[in-house]
Amino acid sequence: MSQPSQSPFRSIALSSLFVAGCGIALVAAGRPALDVAIGLVLGAGVCMGVALRLGRVAQVDDSWRARMTESLGTAPLEADVALRLKYTEPDEATAILGAQLAALDESSRRERTRILNLLDSVGEPVLATDQSGAIVLVNAAAASFFQGRGLGLVGRRVEDVFTQLEVVELHRRASRGNPVTAQVRLVREGVPRQFEVAATPWRTDQSPEGTPGQSVVLTLRDVTEMATAAQLKTDFVASASHELRTPLAAIKGAIETLQWGADEDPAMRARFIRMIGTSAARLEELTRDLLDLSRLESPDAVVSPSMVSAGPFVLNITDQFGLECSAREISMEVEVAPACASIRTDPRLLELVVRNLVENAVKFAAPATPVRVTIAPGPVAGSVRCQVTDHGIGIPLDQQQRIFERFYQVDPSRQGNGPKGTGLGLAIVKYAVRALGGVVKVDSVWGQGTTMTVDLPDAIRKE
Repeated sequence: MSQPSQSPFRSIALSSLFVAGCGIALVAAGRPALDVAIGLVLGAGVCMGVALRLGRVAQVDDSWRARMTESLGTAPLEADVALRLKYTEPDEATAILGAQLAALDESSRRERTRILNLLDSVGEPVLATDQSGAIVLVNAAAASFFQGRGLGLVGRRVEDVFTQLEVVELHRRASRGNPVTAQVRLVREGVPRQFEVAATPWRTDQSPEGTPGQSVVLTLRDVTEMATAAQLKTDFVASASHELRTPLAAIKGAIETLQWGADEDPAMRARFIRMIGTSAARLEELTRDLLDLSRLESPDAVVSPSMVSAGPFVLNITDQFGLECSAREISMEVEVAPACASIRTDPRLLELVVRNLVENAVKFAAPATPVRVTIAPGPVAGSVRCQVTDHGIGIPLDQQQRIFERFYQVDPSRQGNGPKGTGLGLAIVKYAVRALGGVVKVDSVWGQGTTMTVDLPDAIRKE
């Protein structure tokens, strides 16, 4: 703030007092009165001229200082800068003012760059709009998200960028001061995906304090995997409940029938006892498979590799299906390459893989056909390839990848000849093979048969 200048009349009065004092001093010193009077008049004139000049300069100086201070606005000045600006010459003060303005501009530029870098570090698309609904700021993720559609985002309105009515409605509600969040289906690279869209109002400098801002920040978060996992969990619980309910209902019905007098008929009693036994066995099988699948899906699943004699190991599993193979005249063929006579793997997981694959092959094989199990070196050095082949009904091409889903059943008209399975066998195979670090694939021709192939890495160890 500039100080008020001294009045020129005050300067004249002070000068007159100074000249009068000098005259009195000269008279007292014995100078002639006429000489003293002439000197006083001349001195007073000179002092008046100087005082008037200084007064005008001071007024001009205060004027340009005031204008410079006003041009800085409310920007704070350091004490030494303010002092120099107050007492320096106009040219130097102008240079000081320019330096201050340049520093303020650089500070503003750095702050904007910092905010933009912060937004770009967010991996999810973020867009900010002004009160009119036009986009004023986007981060790098948003620019990449819309790049495939060739849109220049800044300056465009929300309804021109998003064709989904749900997003436009979220923006409209947020512009009224209400933060909202909803899940919206958006197309990303030609594939529909689920996004959680959050619309949050924010107050700008133009918005009065305490009033909701019409400007809005839109954030898009891809939750497709989370939504898929939640849906799979829901489907799994529903399918498991259905599979468990069927044998429980059979057991309950058989018991009630026996209680109401069927136990007096030996043939009827034997029939219902067999029904109870079959249903109990199915419940046991379902429980076992659910426990196996739960352990395999756990991130804490432990793999304990050891040396396994492949030939006896596989024969022990195939012998479990001897009765069913004999009933349908199915021959079981096992071939183990000499290089794989002894392999290093987790025997518990390998048993889950081979048992479930052989069970499926026997179920779907045509009568009087062979089921072949081979273990040989894999295509990668040190790997082992296990194949189970049947000559049965095969699997349609459009369903070959879905057979690894939990409880997924191919068309019920093609369920095979054996008892109905739990629908979890191939899901267990997938997770067991994954735990062993291997891969499983299916090769099937409708009406000719199926070959399931499992490749396990680093299973052949040279002594």
